[in-house]
Amino acid sequence: MSGSIRRKRRVRKTVTSGKNSKARLAFAILAFFLSAGIITWVLTQQSQTSSNGNTSFEALRSVSVLEMPALAVDLVQASDVGGRDAKIQEVLKSVSVLARPGVLPYMVAALVQSFPTNLEVILGTAIDLQPDLVLIYTEVAAYRLPSQIENISYVVGKKSPWNATGIAQTLAQQTHDLDAITRGLKRGIPEYQPTTDAPGSSVTAGFVAIPSAQGVPPVLSTNQSSSATAIPNAGTNSGANTAAHE
Repeated sequence: MSGSIRRKRRVRKTVTSGKNSKARLAFAILAFFLSAGIITWVLTQQSQTSSNGNTSFEALRSVSVLEMPALAVDLVQASDVGGRDAKIQEVLKSVSVLARPGVLPYMVAALVQSFPTNLEVILGTAIDLQPDLVLIYTEVAAYRLPSQIENISYVVGKKSPWNATGIAQTLAQQTHDLDAITRGLKRGIPEYQPTTDAPGSSVTAGFVAIPSAQGVPPVLSTNQSSSATAIPNAGTNSGANTAAHE
């Protein structure tokens, strides 16, 4: 009798143990799939964020310095019109990290020619990134957009008012419309008054000299002389690779 009772208890324990094992297995499987789903979702979100945030940088990093200006134009062209200012800032900042400062004038040249309506953000961002190249940006923009001398004068003057004399002299080399230069500078620098006795600017081996505020003969800025940036011409970006590696 007692033996029969023991056997029944063992059977009950075995059945109960089997049910518990199945429950634990089912729970483990559920937990596995739930964890896998969460991990997949997190990775997808991170991938989307990374792609959206670093598209320009990754694209520009994949090409040579010589190809950067043309690719930058393509990247901006592919963006929504309403988001072009942000995209322009993105590509210029990316290039400033990936290449030497001497490449930025080539970027400015390509961008202002392709997106003249975005002139202010192009010049403004470039000046913020490398303020010592302001007169080179000025000459490049005037060369590519001779019909927008007043707007160029306004934008550059507003961003770099202490270089007003140098800006006026640089633009005067590109146009005979001195009134347009003065109008632009007065818009950007309300207190600006043109002078006739300021020291003349000079061009030495392709570099634009910046007159000093004290009225002494103009000297090259440190970054201009060290980066060896020649003025980009209208037909090619052939100097970009040299400027980036010198």
